[in-house]
Amino acid sequence: MTENARPNFIDLAVGRQAAQTRLSGKTKTFLQEQIPLWYNTERFPVEADPLGVVRTYLPSRDRRCVEVAAFFAALFAWGRRDIAIAKTEELLLHLIAMPGAIVDAELRGSFADLQGFKHRTFTQPVVRALVLRMQDLFDRFGTLEQAFVHFVQTSPGGEASEPHHRVERALNGFRRWFFEVPWAQPCERHIASPERGSACKRLNLMLRWLVRPNDHGLDLGLWKQFCPAELVMPLDVHVVNSARQLKLMPRATLNWKAATELTAVCRRVVPADPVVLDYALFGLSQGGYWGQPADKR
Repeated sequence: MTENARPNFIDLAVGRQAAQTRLSGKTKTFLQEQIPLWYNTERFPVEADPLGVVRTYLPSRDRRCVEVAAFFAALFAWGRRDIAIAKTEELLLHLIAMPGAIVDAELRGSFADLQGFKHRTFTQPVVRALVLRMQDLFDRFGTLEQAFVHFVQTSPGGEASEPHHRVERALNGFRRWFFEVPWAQPCERHIASPERGSACKRLNLMLRWLVRPNDHGLDLGLWKQFCPAELVMPLDVHVVNSARQLKLMPRATLNWKAATELTAVCRRVVPADPVVLDYALFGLSQGGYWGQPADKR
């Protein structure tokens, strides 16, 4: 897919959703000023974030290594961060031999050493199904990026009328494909989709890592067939707290509509890269700017 094949997402940036939430000039200026304060490795130490685990695989000769790392690091990214990082590292050590590549059947064969693996609700049968389905995806599409492009092209929906519509179709298609086989059902709660109402926080986080540019030593800039203007904000508890403090997110339910509405407001601040505000919204709340988060969901 070429750059010219995409709709002009910047022209679509101030769409119907953005008009539903007022954004004062004062708030817009405040957010623009916050971006350089938080979007850097000094204020966002990547080594203490699941993204840091993924970045260790960037030197790999096989981009699937990075995609597998991003997939599991994002899925595991809830609860205590240090435990999520440790469990991601533990799993990836079994799946990928650095600095090598994923070879045919490597993911399938890796489970000989993973008896008893568990992370929160990710029991060994759940992780086994996730890994085997990822190997199926690589066998069929080559890479996760090519799979998502396929899902955009084959999922129902007309021409994109909002910047996030290609991402929405990709996520819907991914989930439908994932559960085409009955033995994947143990993963039901871990593979979200917009059409089921989910905000898709963890998959949107994965997409932020893979799509946004590697310009500050943070995100990866690996995928070229999606652009930052298409991304949807991951609704982390700290992001939600900041958004509500700034009155950018009146909706109470944290669903896909809430995520796309907040993203639409952020596009009015940074049309070409709205999710860069993830760093500022997260940092303001985690750093105590507002006091304790108002919402613990």
